[in-house]
Amino acid sequence: DYIRRQRQMCIRDRDRNMKSGGAKANASGQQHENIVQLIAQRHGLETYRYKDWVKQGHPNPAIITRYPYESIYATDGYGDAYILSGRKSIWIEAKRQTVSGSVDEKYPYVFHNMIEEWIHLADKVVVVFDGTGMKDTAVDWIKDQCREYNRMNGKKVVHAMRLHEFIPWLDKTI
Repeated sequence: DYIRRQRQMCIRDRDRNMKSGGAKANASGQQHENIVQLIAQRHGLETYRYKDWVKQGHPNPAIITRYPYESIYATDGYGDAYILSGRKSIWIEAKRQTVSGSVDEKYPYVFHNMIEEWIHLADKVVVVFDGTGMKDTAVDWIKDQCREYNRMNGKKVVHAMRLHEFIPWLDKTI
């Protein structure tokens, strides 16, 4: 009986100290969003949460986080980073997957938000991927969708790229 109680206490303590898989994924995704924002800050842009950006009188240039939008499901969504730099605007979504999981199953949802919602809020839209847990075929799929959309519209306005590709792209774009 004593051993059983000790084992239960150990399990309870372990469970309190362990993050769930979802909590770990959220923390990893937040870290990736922060990295993307830091890369943009190299261009002298200050970061604001949307509500603070509004209170400050819409400063420009700026990086705005939690920028609200209506998703393709007609629900409230919040963007990872919205960059304003003079007359240019860039919508950035950051997706990270460090272990095999479901983030790549969300790419069709992300792509449709890119072309149906976010493109109306910004001049350019980019999804930045990081991590090794996503399927290469899924990344290739969304990159192909972006290329086809840009070809059909005669402009390069939607992009999907890995983090190492994003840095030089942003340097040329801002």
